[in-house]
Order: sequence, then C-alpha cells, then structure tokens
Amino acid sequence: MRYFILSICFCMLVFGQGSVQTPLGVYNSAAPTLTNGSYSPIQLDVNGNLKVNIVAGSSGNGAASATGSAVPAQADYQGLNIGGTLRGQTGVNPTGTVYASQTDISSVAGAVVATGNGTAAGTLRVAIASDNTAFSVNAVQSGTWSVRNVGNAGAIFDSAQNAAAPANNLAVGGTYNSSQITTLTTGNLSSLQVDGKGSLLTRNWNGCPAGIFYEAGYQYLPLASTSLTATTTCVDWVIFSNKDTANHTVTFQDQSTQCNTGVCQILTTFPLPPGGFSAVPLYGSKFTSGIKWNADAANVIVATVIGHQ
Repeated sequence: MRYFILSICFCMLVFGQGSVQTPLGVYNSAAPTLTNGSYSPIQLDVNGNLKVNIVAGSSGNGAASATGSAVPAQADYQGLNIGGTLRGQTGVNPTGTVYASQTDISSVAGAVVATGNGTAAGTLRVAIASDNTAFSVNAVQSGTWSVRNVGNAGAIFDSAQNAAAPANNLAVGGTYNSSQITTLTTGNLSSLQVDGKGSLLTRNWNGCPAGIFYEAGYQYLPLASTSLTATTTCVDWVIFSNKDTANHTVTFQDQSTQCNTGVCQILTTFPLPPGGFSAVPLYGSKFTSGIKWNADAANVIVATVIGHQ
C-alpha cells in the first residue's frame, strides 16, 4: 500500500516537472450565453485571435464602438478634466469626409481672449498672407498714412512738382449746368464747369464769372433804345455792320436805370461809315442788368453780341 502511494506521487512529480500546460480557447461562430457561476473556455475569433470585450463602470456597458456609430454611454475614450469632471471632446464635420475636434480658445498668452478691435493682452495676433489675396481692412486713420495712387494700368500717375511726367495721367472731367452755379460757399469744393459742348468755362481777368454761352444773333438795331436781354451778361464781342450808304452811330449800354443818364453807355455815338464793319472786343465786360442798344436810324445797322451769362 505504501509502495503504490509513493508510485503515484512520483508520477505526479515527474509530470509536473517535465510538462508545460498551454491555455486553450474555443471559436464559436455565435457568442455563447452564460449563466451565473458557469464555466467557459476563453473565446477566439476564426483566426485564433483572443476576443476581448472591454467594459467600464458598474453598468457594464461596452466601452468600444465601431467607427461611425453612436458614442457609447460609458466609453473609455480620451476626455478632458473640467473642474474634476471628465468631459469628452466634441468633434465637427467641416465638409465631406473631413472630421476635426472642436476647440474653444478661451485665453491667449494667459489672458482672457479679447473680442472686437483693440490692443488688449488677450488679442490674438495673425500674420497676413503675402500672396496678394484680397481682404478687407477695418481701420481708423491716425497719424500719417502713405498712399500711392495707381491707374487702371497699374502705373503711378502722381508726380512731384517739376518732375518727369508719370507713366499714366488722371483724366479730369467737368460738369455742365444749364444755369450758372451761384450757391458755392467760400472754401467749398466744386467740379469744373463746362458748356453744352464740353468746353471749359473760365473766369475772365476782369472778374466776370464764366457761364452759359450767349449769342444774340444778327439783327437790325432799332431807333429807340431797346432791351436785348435782361439777364446779366458778360460781353466778349459786339459786331456792327452798316448796311446804309450814310454814316450812322450806335448806342450800346447796360440796362440799369442809372445808365439812362449816359454814365453806363459803353459804345455811344459809335460811328460807322457807309458799308462799314466793326468787331469790338469787350473782354467779358459785365452788364449787370442786361443789355440795351439802338442806332440813330432803324433798320440800317445789323449787329450781334457774343458773350456768356
């Protein structure tokens, strides 16, 4: 009896010292359902890889999830410590299959982020690309700004005094007004004025302002002093032609009532010989109340007035 027992013990010792036990697993095409306290071998997939089901928390919900599926209720994914509470990071889908984590910048260089314009410590500085991409600038001018003007062709068109002419020139236009502008206030800006044909209107040396071109048209002078126009007129030329065979005189004056005494008669007793022609330059002389004229005989002197009003 003692011999038998010793033999058994010897065999067990030999077996224990000379053998290595390898854990074995089982592949099941469908996962088994166990009951409490039941024994089961470890589970393998069809390739012999060990299946591992990660669980977390007391509820035992799965901590892993397939890509594209809903986030599990309790997941072992990387989170953020927010005041001692674990929070998951939220992702965004900017476009197509592009996915990115959403980031909220709350501070810059240790200071709370500043919004809007300003120079606060929490203002994020940016570098503007130099690839000529157009962008809008919202700035309030202060100090000295340097501005270089270029034309449509991209060449500079401003130039210093007495310097070489720039590559491009700035085209300057004028404005046509049927009535002369009289409402400008000193120091105010106005466009250049042109007549109905686009010719520039200028101020004459005698101070008579430029206006709308005026021409009376050739007509016979009356015997009695007659109003040609009641509008203030700057006269450039008066043209007379004597169609008679006798000498005649003409009178040309401002229509103001004070001129009836003769003090304003510019061309009074102006002689014209038979068949005589005369063009008298008056260089824009201003007739403030219009023009009156006549001759010493009716229907013998043909005349016209050229000026502006």
